[in-house]
Formats: sequence, structure tokens, C-alpha cells
Amino acid sequence: MSLTREQTADKRWRVAGHVSSDGTTCIDSYDGIQIALLMDIREELRRLNTLFHCHNAIDIPNILRKIAKNTTKPKRKRAVKK
Repeated sequence: MSLTREQTADKRWRVAGHVSSDGTTCIDSYDGIQIALLMDIREELRRLNTLFHCHNAIDIPNILRKIAKNTTKPKRKRAVKK
């Protein structure tokens, strides 16, 4: 049985040879389930990779530094002991 991303995405798994009526996908072996799950993980990682290459995501550390700089309290001046 050859698997495609559309057939295996976000499914509950059972080992068998057919697709059941309750929506679970049945695969011939546990190896097929592992490969299908790895395909799901790969797809999610690709999606995250495209999101993190967005200029908004790249600017997040700079934005957080600006916020931290603007919200810190200034140091109090202490009296000098004589």
C-alpha cells in the first residue's frame, strides 16, 4: 500500500488492510504507521520553518529587547555616606 500525505495526515491508526467506517486509517504494518507519523512531523516542521522565516518572527528578539529596555525601572540614586 502506497501512502500519501493526504491519506495519512492527523489520523488514528490501526494495523489492518482497509479503511474503517469510523475514520481510523488501517495500514498493513507498524512500519507504515511510523513512516506516516514521520511524514506528519516533517510537514509540521516545514510549516514552522516557513513561519519562522517571516520577518515578523525574525524581529521578535529585537522587539522583546525594546520592551525590556522600556519597562525596566531606572536605578535609584543613593545617598553618599560621608
